[in-house]
Amino acid sequence: MNSENSISNIQIKPLGFIKSFIGTCCGTAVFSTLCRHSVVRMLWHLFLLAVLLAFAVSWFGSRENRSRIAAAEEIFTNSFGSKITCYTDGAFVPEKNPEQPRVVVFPGFGKLFYCPLPDRGAPDRSEYADLTYFGVWTPGMVLFAFRNAPDNWMVNRISGSRMSFGMVDDPNDLFRYAEGKKSGTGLTISSSQLFNEISMAYNFRNWISHFVAIFILPLIYSALLLVVVRFSFARVSPQPTWLLWWKCGVYAAFPGALISSAIVALELPLISFSTAYMLTSMVYGLHAVMRIELEKKPADDTEENDSYGEQ
Repeated sequence: MNSENSISNIQIKPLGFIKSFIGTCCGTAVFSTLCRHSVVRMLWHLFLLAVLLAFAVSWFGSRENRSRIAAAEEIFTNSFGSKITCYTDGAFVPEKNPEQPRVVVFPGFGKLFYCPLPDRGAPDRSEYADLTYFGVWTPGMVLFAFRNAPDNWMVNRISGSRMSFGMVDDPNDLFRYAEGKKSGTGLTISSSQLFNEISMAYNFRNWISHFVAIFILPLIYSALLLVVVRFSFARVSPQPTWLLWWKCGVYAAFPGALISSAIVALELPLISFSTAYMLTSMVYGLHAVMRIELEKKPADDTEENDSYGEQ
């Protein structure tokens, strides 16, 4: 029987998530079992890992940002007052000096540009060129911009009771005046309530971004591992071994996910999340695949000797 088919057809008892995760962190012996898990079980384990690590990273992040958010709330209250009136016809009016344009700096976060007058125009680019986040507050709209790339921004817009999301390349487009009418029912929101919601949104955004990274990147790295393995081994096994290799690559990312998440949670400056995740996943994945190949080698040698005897 062909050794590649025999290794994939061996009946094994699947491992649960905890045993699978601990096993990947304790060496490569467990990979001969993990690579025979079904794809659905593997993806379920990866999903659980992403959920747990995303919660851990967002929890650590919320602790680190708590003092900065409290400081930002104090600065906001001093500049705009302790409450904001939101009218059903679309206006957002601060308690203090609603007709006075101003720029408020929040250390560690960015700036808020308050533009109540239509002739204010866009500020000079130097005022936001080095920012990661900033907000623009006009009478009829409030928006928050988050930098994705040097010339690309993700934007959350709040206009009346509607919220929208989008991307822009030119930040000047974000400073367009939006008129809001001070009519209809006025709803008062306290600054503490506002910053509680901002904190929740910030933590949720961190959770989502980390979850997506932990879940998606191993699927990409394991595909790259297939390419490395394909051109590294002198003898390349045919299907279905490529699926075993791919699952090895995904499970090999588990320790890397833990290490890279710790880097983010502890804000370690030496190496980035993506670099640590890729290096640990690729190196450990290649080591795991090599172990599987070595376990198959005795069967390959036996098959070759049997063929030689028949000749």
